[in-house]
Amino acid sequence: MVRYADDFVVLCRTCATAQAALDEVRAWVEQNGLKLNADKTHVGDCRQAGHRVLSFSAIASKRGSAG
Repeated sequence: MVRYADDFVVLCRTCATAQAALDEVRAWVEQNGLKLNADKTHVGDCRQAGHRVLSFSAIASKRGSAG
C-alpha cells in the first residue's frame, strides 16, 4: 500500500485480489463512519500506458531483463 495524504494505492498481483482488497478496504472505511469517493475509487492496471494516480505514472519493467 502506498499512501498520499488522504489517498492511497493498493498494489496486487491479480485483478481478483485487487477487487477483494477493495471490498475489504470499503468495509473497513464504512465501519469507521467514512466513505470512499466513488469517482476516484477503482481497480486498474498500472502496467497499462496512461494509468495515472495523483499525477504519477507507473512504468512497468521486467526484473532480471538483460540490457
